[in-house]
Amino acid sequence: MNHRLLQRLALLCFLCLALLPAAQARRVALVIGNDNYQFVSRLQKAGNDATAMARELRAAGFEVLLHRDLNYRGMVKAVNTLTNALAGGDEVVVFFAGHGVQIGSGSFLLPVDIEASSEVEVEKTSYALNDLMDQLGQARAAFSLILVDACRDNPLKSKGRSVGATRGLNPPDPPKGQMVVYSASRGQQALDRLSDNDANPNGVFTREFIARMRRPGVRVEDLVREVQDSVESLARTVSHDQRPALYNEARGNFYFFGPTTVQVAPPGAAAAAPVSAEQREDRFWDDAKAAGNKEAFQAYLDAYGKGRYVSLARANIARLALAPAASAAPPAVAAARQSEPAAARPDAAVDLRGEWKLDYTDSKGCKYEGALVIDTRVSDTVFRGRQVHALCSGASITQDALITVTADNVIVAYANPRSTTGSSYNADNYYLKRAGANLLRGFNRDSGGAGKDVQLIRAN
Repeated sequence: MNHRLLQRLALLCFLCLALLPAAQARRVALVIGNDNYQFVSRLQKAGNDATAMARELRAAGFEVLLHRDLNYRGMVKAVNTLTNALAGGDEVVVFFAGHGVQIGSGSFLLPVDIEASSEVEVEKTSYALNDLMDQLGQARAAFSLILVDACRDNPLKSKGRSVGATRGLNPPDPPKGQMVVYSASRGQQALDRLSDNDANPNGVFTREFIARMRRPGVRVEDLVREVQDSVESLARTVSHDQRPALYNEARGNFYFFGPTTVQVAPPGAAAAAPVSAEQREDRFWDDAKAAGNKEAFQAYLDAYGKGRYVSLARANIARLALAPAASAAPPAVAAARQSEPAAARPDAAVDLRGEWKLDYTDSKGCKYEGALVIDTRVSDTVFRGRQVHALCSGASITQDALITVTADNVIVAYANPRSTTGSSYNADNYYLKRAGANLLRGFNRDSGGAGKDVQLIRAN
């Protein structure tokens, strides 16, 4: 009797153990952003990139070790702390933003106290990418992703030293189970910004990568492929070659957010919301504005033919067409123009802020009654405002306005028209010329190409 009871108890224990869920792999990340180099050129966005990446990795369930401005000893300690914390089967991400250099023995990630005049000194005072891959391999992580945003101009070259390649890093040879992503391919330079007017706090590679991380069910390899295409397209808008490089020896599928994973946020933490289609469009539009040229705005139109910023994109293309010499100027010339005193530029003295009375009759004979209020000066030649006007039907329309000035030409591009009746309306553009300090005169053109005379008369 006791023997049978023991058999039953043993069987019950076995079944209970079999039904227990498998232990979930830990997710651990090391994130480093080096901006404040002491003896070579400083960077501006590496720290921002690290902070943004750490935020997204935490949202995906990673324990994140975030460091900024590490010297050599700090980098060694940070990597050792990471690898000592790992166990077999863990999932690991390492992100490095900063300077890197390629020499004969391999690729090296530079600490902020780097001061080398020979390849031997680089080897002894910076962190070798091969060493990082070896340490992760010895930790037997199930998956390791190494993101290297360090493909900038060689800072040791800029100091007049003949140490390492001019720019870029050579392809690595990752061990089994690892995936390495460079922000640019061999011999290419990774862009921190698309133009001097690029206000995005992150470099081009990082901004495109983090924009896609919260999408559920997207394999990281597929995500990287999208980032490659996106970065390459953006770089082309400023006549630059940059395509992130992928070196993959990983096995199986890895997701930041799995196709069936339910993410449970800790108490008090904000839930990780997936990036919506509108947010992706907003980010694409921000990048197009940052580039500020016809190619970038056309790229937006090609991607979002019925998007929310179509009118603004077309208006900017038209504005650039009116000033071909300015739009074709190389970055150095454009930067020089930006540094000119305001009095030296004919359009810098124009201040359109205030209320402008609308004088316009549409193709059906309906006279618009309303005003354009310009309340924000974005730059010397760009303003923002809002127009409200009544229609013959009794409805009232409110729409946002972007106003750009080139010499005597003024383009008013409208977007997001909102009606008191809820009806749908197309956004128009006004193509005007300054006819004195208080009068803008020209024509209107809507999405269908129709045009009628229009005037804006300063009311105050």
